[in-house]
Amino acid sequence: SATVWPGEGDFVFFMDGTSLCSCDINTGAVVSVMDTMDMDVNGEFVQAAYSMSGGKYLMIYYNYSANVKELLIANPVDASTIVERKELTLATIYSNWDINNAVVEFNRTNAEYRIEVIDYSEGSYDFEASLANLQNDIVAGNVPDIIDMSAGDIPWRNWATKEIITDLYPLMEADGTFVKEDLLDNVRRAYEVEDSFYVLPAGFSIECTLAKADTIEGITALTPELLLEMEASLPSDVELFWWNDQ
Repeated sequence: SATVWPGEGDFVFFMDGTSLCSCDINTGAVVSVMDTMDMDVNGEFVQAAYSMSGGKYLMIYYNYSANVKELLIANPVDASTIVERKELTLATIYSNWDINNAVVEFNRTNAEYRIEVIDYSEGSYDFEASLANLQNDIVAGNVPDIIDMSAGDIPWRNWATKEIITDLYPLMEADGTFVKEDLLDNVRRAYEVEDSFYVLPAGFSIECTLAKADTIEGITALTPELLLEMEASLPSDVELFWWNDQ
């Protein structure tokens, strides 16, 4: 399902990710009007869009980062009037509003570089097919400048051994303000390959199980048999693990 807004005549507007689309309600034909990322606007924050005269579009935009609502006008301009910047490509599978928002903020403030997001899922939920699209581009020599590794089981270690992706340590040293020792040592080293660092995690989580002391008194090691005995001794409304189904 999608929220739609009235367009001209028998057309309605809706957002498909970062793309503003127009749909003919008689034929069902859908046309992409614009990619809001081209305007440094996170389409995930667009709450409504309406056509105006002269090819302009009015958008109601809620900036979650600043917690403010804004009215934006998309105004067509001559491409020759746009100041060119060096383009960097950011490859992702299942782009999300966090990535898009970071890219928008960067593009709005950096005068030298501009990031273009390439979502290899192309609206598909088939991760393997999306990953194959990315790998096919890499094999063809179209290696993205930046790759988002958060979507799933991406074979970055294989890419590292083939020197497809670069060691981040020299980049961090050249930056001057990025101190690798500020990162948690054990997490950072988990992403090293032969003392080189190829993936910078945005965060991590620790999964653990808590138990009352009297429940595990005297127990120094767990086995499947012991866990089953413990479960049998618990009240019927107590589950040993969250989402316990086996």
